[in-house]
Amino acid sequence: MNDTALSKIFWLLLRKCFQKKIAETFNLHVARDIMKSVKVNYYTILRNFRSFGKHNPKLVDILLTALVAAIFKAGDGRISIAQMDSILTDSMESSYIFKKSFEKDDHFSKNWQDKRYSQALESKKRKYPSDFVCDFIYGENYNEYGINYYECAIYKLLRQEGCPELTSLFCKFDYVMAKHMGATLKRTKTLVAGGDFCDFWYTKI
Repeated sequence: MNDTALSKIFWLLLRKCFQKKIAETFNLHVARDIMKSVKVNYYTILRNFRSFGKHNPKLVDILLTALVAAIFKAGDGRISIAQMDSILTDSMESSYIFKKSFEKDDHFSKNWQDKRYSQALESKKRKYPSDFVCDFIYGENYNEYGINYYECAIYKLLRQEGCPELTSLFCKFDYVMAKHMGATLKRTKTLVAGGDFCDFWYTKI
């Protein structure tokens, strides 16, 4: 499946979850009004942010970021940062597909970690300026590992769209994803908070 097809499937699978949570935050009329513009915004954002390579291991993160940015911009000032935070987390937590997706990959297997190590090495070539740049760090065994991000595609996209303040929502959402991975996440610093990199350390529960 190519990245264009995945972006369409991603939209079809998640739009109802987000519309429902927006309606719960405001009302159905406001939700429908906002979602009218979201689809166009979503694809426009992705077209403007194409320089991240095909078969990107973090493509779903980029698609989710584009969708959240599209919703926030379509809200035209009606959605606060705190409300967007709640809409993001509640929408994804209510998505069967989101939770099911974590059963597909075992992040604590040799194959998965070897693959991510190779992808991290590739990212440091900086072939795609909008992409993530990171190191993968093996743990003492396959029940733990770390990733240091020196450049963040999420922040780059949100900065491009004029809403870099949304980046902290995704920093918090990392802990939600770790929970569904069956892991604890420890992090001492982030780029958006002024750190020289984001340090992720995952330990299997």
